[in-house]
Amino acid sequence: MTWEFIQPWMYSLLFGSMALLIIGNNYYALLTEKSPSLTLFIGAVFLAIAIGVAPIENSFYFVWVALLIDPSVYLLSRRK
Repeated sequence: MTWEFIQPWMYSLLFGSMALLIIGNNYYALLTEKSPSLTLFIGAVFLAIAIGVAPIENSFYFVWVALLIDPSVYLLSRRK
């Protein structure tokens, strides 16, 4: 593997890993019925950025999938 192959994927992997941590925390809060963190929509935003900057042709059309994966809308409506 060369640097020219790895470089376009760096931002996508960085934002994707941050989204994985935040969305995983949101699912944990959903399953254990604990109060969610204050970073509710940040996971969806990071995942949308990761999908948008991925070096795959027409990947920008699938940015909306991030909103379907993140349970932050349900957690926000459940918050008191």
